[in-house]
Amino acid sequence: MLRKKQLNKTLTHSKEEGGLNKAGIPSRATNFTLGVKRNHRFSRISYAVKNSNFDGPRVTSFTIEPTLLKKGETAEVIIVFSEEVIEFSSGEDIIVTNGVLSEMTTEDNITWTGIFTPDDNKDTSIATFTLKNTYTNLDGESGLSETGPEITFDTKNPTVETFTISDDSLIKDETATVTLEFSEKITNFNSDQDISAVGGVLSPMTSQDGGKTWTGIFTPNQNIEITDGKLEMNKQLYKDIAGNEGVNVKSISDIEIETKPPTVDSFIMD
Repeated sequence: MLRKKQLNKTLTHSKEEGGLNKAGIPSRATNFTLGVKRNHRFSRISYAVKNSNFDGPRVTSFTIEPTLLKKGETAEVIIVFSEEVIEFSSGEDIIVTNGVLSEMTTEDNITWTGIFTPDDNKDTSIATFTLKNTYTNLDGESGLSETGPEITFDTKNPTVETFTISDDSLIKDETATVTLEFSEKITNFNSDQDISAVGGVLSPMTSQDGGKTWTGIFTPNQNIEITDGKLEMNKQLYKDIAGNEGVNVKSISDIEIETKPPTVDSFIMD
């Protein structure tokens, strides 16, 4: 029994060339255009459907929205056939890589919709969709296979791998290089706001590799003598390029600082 679901999306297409045959099937190449909303802005994805003299059922539109996902996000998959199809099950008839496609449902046996969920905890990866030719129309004619658009996704949270200082015992006029390394390139990081310093000042950290490794200079305060200097990340404010939030912080502790000038405790003359 076919499971039905009320569809609330409208999918349209425009033909740049070619017409329809008597069965209502495009006789030549047809270009389909999809409006995709990303970050409150619309972009467009065009998908060209190949046609031939084949008179059986085929895919006229295979669309996915959106095609860029981060952790916790899903995409809607819509397949429109040239006519009513039966013996169609997305779980059996569509090969999906790097994720799971829910069982697609329909209201009219022509337009089918489902939800794609990418695999969790993966760095930038590609999901693909391949429709096999195992579906049929009402007359029992088998359809054509088709390949859908790809999805790019990143579902892995970035982490702080190392947080080090080149010298943890400083005296007057000395400085030390501080290095912060993440698991991947990150954005939304500002050392002035994200790192607090005890016993000195950390210069704004910069990256030379696109945001994976950051360095800065720690300058100890003058006229102090302490053994508990510290550099500490405040919050998980950093994100990776896909927008996934960081999940940990690190700190550097027990920095010895002796910048206090020596004093004369006593002076004895014979």
